[in-house]
Amino acid sequence: DLLDIIRFAVQSGGFIDAVAEAEAFTGGPVVQRRAHFRTDRPLSVNHARMASRLYSDGVPIAGTLGGAYLIGRHIDPMCAPGLRFMPRCYCRPTPDSDRTAWPTIIAPVTNDAGTLKGVQRLYLDQLMSDDLRLGKAPLDRPKRSLGHVHGNTVKFGEPAATVAIAEGIENALSVRTAIPDLTCYAALSAGNLAIFAPPPSVRRLLIALDDDDAGRWAARTLAERCRLAGLPVTLLTPRCEDHNLDLRTLGLAAYRALLRQRLAT
Repeated sequence: DLLDIIRFAVQSGGFIDAVAEAEAFTGGPVVQRRAHFRTDRPLSVNHARMASRLYSDGVPIAGTLGGAYLIGRHIDPMCAPGLRFMPRCYCRPTPDSDRTAWPTIIAPVTNDAGTLKGVQRLYLDQLMSDDLRLGKAPLDRPKRSLGHVHGNTVKFGEPAATVAIAEGIENALSVRTAIPDLTCYAALSAGNLAIFAPPPSVRRLLIALDDDDAGRWAARTLAERCRLAGLPVTLLTPRCEDHNLDLRTLGLAAYRALLRQRLAT
């Protein structure tokens, strides 16, 4: 919304700075109904420690069941050196149920400075036998976040002038598998994609959207904000429902050719 545009345009530190800028311009108070959208609020001690501990307890993903999950998605695990794997990570399938343990991919969620702000946990099926779930655990929500995820991302690659951003980790890594030297971010949700604020170093943004209602809305919202700020944007619309399905359906060579064709336009 307008406060997001102000925050991006003046490169402010967060929601409160954007409110102050709006109030200075209008000469009156601005309704703070989106205070829960702040990206600079501190983590609770428990969540900060838990996220940090989970990530530090994990091992590099290559050669683990987590690496096998990525390979099953036709993703090169070497494109995701920041991901970690835990053989057993607890969760409650429902708020009232007992804890259960599953093999889990741990993804670091960081701010622009690279500070760990939270993690996303992807619970896996030990047998990876269900083609519909493609290796995810049989839970209602096999992907769960811990810590301050809102406004932050999972990053693959070093800061660069051109970066790509997708909703999910698998889609971001699909793009990076096809173009390994491209820095890719995962926003983790359509809502988080819509409010993404590219770092000042970014000179061109590639949006690898999901081709559904939420994905198209998020991509349009982000693209419009960036264009108002003078940042060139390229929409990478998948041929199928999302970029990982493109990679698995078309094959690596054809998917890479498709991406390079769209990057050239």
